[in-house]
Amino acid sequence: MVVRRRHFRALVACLGLAAPLCGRGADPPAVPATKENISIQKPHGWQDVPDAKVQTASRAPQLDKDQTGGFQALLTLSTEAGQIDAAGQQGLMAQQFTGYRATDQPKGLTINGAKGVYFGGTFTHNNTPLRTRVYLFPMNNKTCIITFTCLASRWAAYQQELEACVSTLTLKG
Repeated sequence: MVVRRRHFRALVACLGLAAPLCGRGADPPAVPATKENISIQKPHGWQDVPDAKVQTASRAPQLDKDQTGGFQALLTLSTEAGQIDAAGQQGLMAQQFTGYRATDQPKGLTINGAKGVYFGGTFTHNNTPLRTRVYLFPMNNKTCIITFTCLASRWAAYQQELEACVSTLTLKG
């Protein structure tokens, strides 16, 4: 297993995508995101981010704000060649993100027959505390990566919705 820097450069690039939406109309119905034989049901009302640096990125319908700043929750789906070491990735995050603190040590899980692992932590971006959770699912000599990031203060509001979304994951092939 390897540690991948590229995935986390993509996460940093996606942090800039969490800008507020302008001119929103009615929320579209929840639709699945499908890439490379991977399917996941996005949370209701979340909108795709065009020109994302990852395969699929969706953001919450609204910008969240607290006393530290604002951030629009972001969910990304990507793949990397090979199998990725979760503990190594978490260690890399601790090196690359200001004030990273693990909140979830790597823990195994099975979703619809797919065995994977998740981990999470908090860090600061532009003086704003954020919380992230990363899911890794090996498949066909590559790894499916689901990354969720939100304001640290809003984690409790999103956790159940995130876990329901991840529970819809299907890997084919």
